[in-house]
Amino acid sequence: MGALVGLALAAGRDVELREATLVLDWKSITRLLFQPRWPRGGLVDGARVTAFLRRYIQDRPMEELAIPSAAVATDLLNGDEVVIRSGSVLDAIRASIAVPGLFTPVAREGRLLVDGGFVNPVPVNVVRELGAEVVLAVDVSHYAPLRPAKRFGAIRGRPPPGSGGRHLSDRSPAVRRLEVFLRRATGRMKGLEARAPWLEEVRHDRRREKIPGLFDVLGMAIRIAESQIAEMRFRLDPPDLILRPSVGRYFFMDFGAAQEIEQAGYEAAKARMDELRRLCGCQ
Repeated sequence: MGALVGLALAAGRDVELREATLVLDWKSITRLLFQPRWPRGGLVDGARVTAFLRRYIQDRPMEELAIPSAAVATDLLNGDEVVIRSGSVLDAIRASIAVPGLFTPVAREGRLLVDGGFVNPVPVNVVRELGAEVVLAVDVSHYAPLRPAKRFGAIRGRPPPGSGGRHLSDRSPAVRRLEVFLRRATGRMKGLEARAPWLEEVRHDRRREKIPGLFDVLGMAIRIAESQIAEMRFRLDPPDLILRPSVGRYFFMDFGAAQEIEQAGYEAAKARMDELRRLCGCQ
């Protein structure tokens, strides 16, 4: 996600991307990610995600961006950190967001690339190599234990009223068929529960335990790993200032909470504004 936001900013398309993000909800994400196919290296091959990004970020060579930029990926074959500084902006984003198991890896120049967070979640060293004199790190992977009231999606963000994610394309025939199937299956399940009360007891136990979903489990595991890696890298190459927005309550697929997450970032920056001004020579 850092590569997506950073390269959108460098390409001068951050406003458009922000507006698109604020109207996403889980239904929009389902339509965006759902691709009926046999999994091969990942649940999603990323074609629809790339098409979505192309609508908001004009693809161009990274060398032409007004701000020196880079994206970090991990070579799945040998574990190397791969810093992408040239070629297609969209290809760089696609490689950097390829979460293993969710997105298929990206083949590039003889490498097999996945999410860069596994080797360098907050790449301070990379921006120093790009010429940055002052480095402000924004660490959203920082892991903090969740209080019981905040576990497993108990608190979820919602999109702005009336948005409904309508900016995305209409449902495809495959998605419509899936929705019909799910409605029928749900109706049959309710009828079965009426004849078998023990099924409702099982569902009650699941609600009580608040077992996380597949993407939440994946996201929580990645957050723990990236948090540990980031801490070690900060010791080796400390930034001038670290911002840690209070986003621990949000989970991997909480795109509907974009407005709240944005506000958390604003509050984190506001709280450190005096230090930011001092670092930038504004005082």
